[in-house]
Amino acid sequence: MMEKGSVTRKLVSELFAKKDLAPNILMETSNIEFIKQLVMCGDGISFLVKAAVTTELKEKKLATVPLDGQKIFLDVSIAYLKVQHLSPPAQAFFDILRKLGARAKPLHGIGAFMTELAAHPK
Repeated sequence: MMEKGSVTRKLVSELFAKKDLAPNILMETSNIEFIKQLVMCGDGISFLVKAAVTTELKEKKLATVPLDGQKIFLDVSIAYLKVQHLSPPAQAFFDILRKLGARAKPLHGIGAFMTELAAHPK
């Protein structure tokens, strides 16, 4: 399992709590590569952000297991210095993210706050 304090850990804990369950955590770490290696060796299962296992899924080294009726969405935020001018590529990337954010599912927590800040720059 990801370490305490990680967003992934928080989401998984909330998912278990909704079902009045507690995960049986034998090990925790912040090292995603280590977690993937343990799982690929057959030494457990884990919840990881899908983007972190894209290659392993394509190579069929890992597999996903759908959660019955459950989807977990991770709020992601972008940070930049307001006092520093963004390079043209950085500005283009930011503009794409702003457009994507407008179409995304409603955000909560820090994601909602960052979206609000991006929508109304000073």
